[in-house]
Amino acid sequence: NQAALLVLGTALPTPYLHSYDLGILLCGALLVYRGADAASRPARLALMLLVVLAWGLPNLLFPLNGYKLPISPLIILALFGVAFGQARR
Repeated sequence: NQAALLVLGTALPTPYLHSYDLGILLCGALLVYRGADAASRPARLALMLLVVLAWGLPNLLFPLNGYKLPISPLIILALFGVAFGQARR
């Protein structure tokens, strides 16, 4: 899924990404979820959790960083990894 790779890949390298820019992640996450038709049920549930986290990330960013839990790069990287795996098939 090359479109998901493009959308998610734009959020990876920049240090200037702000919370209002993270809405684009939902587009990439939904493209990744759409491409998971052949995945098993546990894999689809894990992917759904990533989609929900990507959807809520703009609102969760500041509270999580306040608790010293900067997990947003990990969520973006996980979605990018899934999209990369889908694009290789």
